[in-house]
Amino acid sequence: MESVRDMLKVAEDSIKAGVTGLIFGRNIWQNPDMEKLIEALKEIVHKNKSSKEIIEKYSI
Repeated sequence: MESVRDMLKVAEDSIKAGVTGLIFGRNIWQNPDMEKLIEALKEIVHKNKSSKEIIEKYSI
C-alpha cells in the first residue's frame, strides 16, 4: 500500500465487509510508529472506529 492511511482504510472497509481477521506485514513492522499503528488497527477491528477517526486521533 502506498500509505498508512490507505492501510487503515483497507482495514476499515474489510471489517465493514465482514472479515474476521486482518494481516499486514511490513506495512506495520517496518514503520517507525509500529506501536501506534497496532493500537490504531485494534480500534478499527475491536471498536469499529472509522479510519478517519483513527487518523485524527493518532495524527497519522
